[in-house]
Amino acid sequence: MDAVPRRLAWTALPEAVRKDVAAVVGAGEVVRTTPVDGGFTPGFAGSVETPDGRRAFVKAMARSAHPGWVFLYEREADIAPHLPVGPPFPRLLAAVDDGDWLALVFDWIDGRPPSNPWTAHDLDRVLAASLAMGEALTPSPAEVPGAGVMWGPWFSHWGDIADDPERTAALGSRWALRLEELVALDDAWPAAIEGDSLVHLDLRADNLLLTDRDVYVVDWAFGARAAPWVDLVCLLPGVAAQGGPDPESVWRAHPWHGDAPRDAFDAFLAGWAGMLTYFSGAADGSLVPELRTLHAAQAHAARRWLAERRGWTDLLRP
Repeated sequence: MDAVPRRLAWTALPEAVRKDVAAVVGAGEVVRTTPVDGGFTPGFAGSVETPDGRRAFVKAMARSAHPGWVFLYEREADIAPHLPVGPPFPRLLAAVDDGDWLALVFDWIDGRPPSNPWTAHDLDRVLAASLAMGEALTPSPAEVPGAGVMWGPWFSHWGDIADDPERTAALGSRWALRLEELVALDDAWPAAIEGDSLVHLDLRADNLLLTDRDVYVVDWAFGARAAPWVDLVCLLPGVAAQGGPDPESVWRAHPWHGDAPRDAFDAFLAGWAGMLTYFSGAADGSLVPELRTLHAAQAHAARRWLAERRGWTDLLRP
């Protein structure tokens, strides 16, 4: 992927694209825009408002400017129309595509991310939303590949770490001694998590919006088919990294705990931890520093969770 620049202003979009977006919202023009905080993809992202007060959320980028990123918007444009109506799913109003620029227009959600640090109340709400997702998205309403097929190379990096002396050294000697086991777990996860649910695969605080009544899970670009519990593997290390509870205690209390094969769970957790560890060490400018920092915190929590589950007590010492 190309490096992520600063967010674009609304006026950077071609006039024809802006007019088409305004027509989707239901007016001839957009009179006010408000960029959203956060996010790690390039282009424009923010709310647009029409003269009569109607609002929508829009994100847009040009293929010619960001060929390494636009596939995420293309995948979301394919998946979002198949999501069920109502929370926890955002509603895609339209995709505006002129062949170069792609703009996704969603209902505006007047919500907030989970509290940082996480509160028990926010976590309970998000976990309830995960159950609702699992029920509503089984079987998958969208024709998407299995997670192992779609994201196997992207999420499998312990072998790359083992082959790189600098990354191995950065990992530390105690973890380096476990690399053979980690590579074996990495090899196992694509087949181990097969299932018929549509899963998000990027569930974290900045992809959640909480309103007074509902929880919404946004940004479905990584969606694929798998067992529904994989989204909790993605979520809980980030919760722990942002002041939330120990992941294993949350997982043991979750209704899916009894149905998830332990070895399959550990295999995907290992893959997830390896992916986060690998990309948090990226120094080639392909990721913004804020995303590397986020990945590093999640990676630490994910590795610690894996060590706890595998009984690697030497890795739990300071």
